Amino acid sequence: MALGRITHRKPDFTFDEEFEKHWLGGSAFKTHFLNSLTLIFPAGEKYFIRSVKNVLSRVKTKKLTSEAKQFIKQEIQHSIEHEKFFSVLEKQGYEIRPLLKVIDNLVSKKLEVFFAKESNISITAGLEHITALLAEISLEENFLKEAPQKIQDLFNWHAAEEIEHRSVAFDVLNDVDPRYEQRLIGIIIAYIAMSTFAGVCTINLLHQDKMLFKKKTFQDFTSMFFTDEKLFFKAISIFFRYLDPDFHPDKSDVDGLTKDIFNKFQSLKVA
Repeated sequence: MALGRITHRKPDFTFDEEFEKHWLGGSAFKTHFLNSLTLIFPAGEKYFIRSVKNVLSRVKTKKLTSEAKQFIKQEIQHSIEHEKFFSVLEKQGYEIRPLLKVIDNLVSKKLEVFFAKESNISITAGLEHITALLAEISLEENFLKEAPQKIQDLFNWHAAEEIEHRSVAFDVLNDVDPRYEQRLIGIIIAYIAMSTFAGVCTINLLHQDKMLFKKKTFQDFTSMFFTDEKLFFKAISIFFRYLDPDFHPDKSDVDGLTKDIFNKFQSLKVA
């Protein structure tokens, strides 16, 4: 990703129609895994924004400062659009407000307060690496092909912008604290946080659905993580890729995955 190419878009999704509870191919597990990300994203993105803002004055170039500001605008928009989907989950009968409160408290009152600014931007860079690579996997494999079109649009637009700004937090970290050990701490905490939050939310939603101990739930979990999509093994690969001392997000040539998606939202550019 070349500096200067991040664009703020305002897709303004609406979710007025009714969706099936298990909207991803009839799978409760796969649907709730994606629902869990929707619950996590707003608190996470607000954390990313604060982490970048807290060190923005220490960024060394005007170009990266400009990219960081566009990154912030995109993350604000991601939060806004995913929060709209909360109403869908509530209409379906899910109690999500307690989960949202726990996530927000753990992020803003525990994680963010416990760590220094340098560590928070390192964790942010680690989480951005995870989300960008998950976005790459999702778009490459058309993971959402069985989802309703509006849900596909929401997640695919978000995925494309994660790829577009994949190097910003990493470059900010390198300006603020380029130590390898700082990067290592960030990715370890990022993996622990992401897997914990996603796991807890998915389990909670499955429990509310009375689907937690169903045979099909276990089969879909196994399929997604180990046999078909093999997300577990890909996550391990993503982790070790980040450990390479010479790693940089731009070494991954994936911008072609975003072309058709951005063409669809071309008229929604803001800045």
